Amino acid sequence: MPYTITITNDSPQALAYVEKARKLDFVKVTEIKKPKKVALSQSLDFTPKEKELQRKINRGLQELEDFRAGKVQLKKLEDVLNEI
Repeated sequence: MPYTITITNDSPQALAYVEKARKLDFVKVTEIKKPKKVALSQSLDFTPKEKELQRKINRGLQELEDFRAGKVQLKKLEDVLNEI
């Protein structure tokens, strides 16, 4: 019957345990590699449509911050729907 043991520490005791386990003929030790982290500082190339969407989202977020800070008043939904 197969079992899975997960060692979550790189301490000397944990590594010694793994080395002893490797020496047993009925044990298969498989190391799981962590995925590489992608740096967010990499510049992204956006299409003009994506840039426009990003600008609109940023403007909306700024309006929301201004509303929460009490700098502006927002229209009621009923008034907006009546304009349409």
